[in-house]
Amino acid sequence: VVFTSQEGKSSEKSQADAYVQALKMASLSLKTMHHEFTAPKLNIGAAPSVINLVNNNQSSKLLTVQKTADGFDLFAVETNKLFLSLRSTSVKDVYIAVQQDNCGIVFKNEEKYYFEHYSANRKITELINVAFIN
Repeated sequence: VVFTSQEGKSSEKSQADAYVQALKMASLSLKTMHHEFTAPKLNIGAAPSVINLVNNNQSSKLLTVQKTADGFDLFAVETNKLFLSLRSTSVKDVYIAVQQDNCGIVFKNEEKYYFEHYSANRKITELINVAFIN
């Protein structure tokens, strides 16, 4: 048991009104609890600046990176269209990746980054060459 509140009581005849009143009374005891939440600081590594995506068939796509509030957006240089959105996770060098209708992850393995997702029930892993800003 983390916390026990005072008992909420009500003399209301309507069950809905009595429930709300009893819940309000019980939650008043939460005000006596002095607690502050402090979010942990996460280390998500350095921000990538230029990315070269190399597909399994060895074709290459040059991407630019824009930092967002919760990760990075990768844009195709030739079209300036959003290619991939990376959202930070609590694990260093692992990102949630969204690409149009594909969702997957971007992760670091042996100093290289990979975009892994499923397409037509097949796992596809693509190498992403990333240059970092120090």
